[in-house]
Amino acid sequence: MRRGALKTVNYFLFISKFLDKATFIFRVFASRWHFVRKYAQILALWQLLVKQCFVDFPV
Repeated sequence: MRRGALKTVNYFLFISKFLDKATFIFRVFASRWHFVRKYAQILALWQLLVKQCFVDFPV
């Protein structure tokens, strides 16, 4: 695996882990505050997008 590809994979993994944690936190608060629910849905969509890019990324 080339060094640049490995850095890109690590970058996608970092973003994926960050979005997992952020989505969890927003979902916890979304149960109490209705305006946060919209942001939780946006984060969940970004999380799916990043994971899909990671799966489709040729290594």
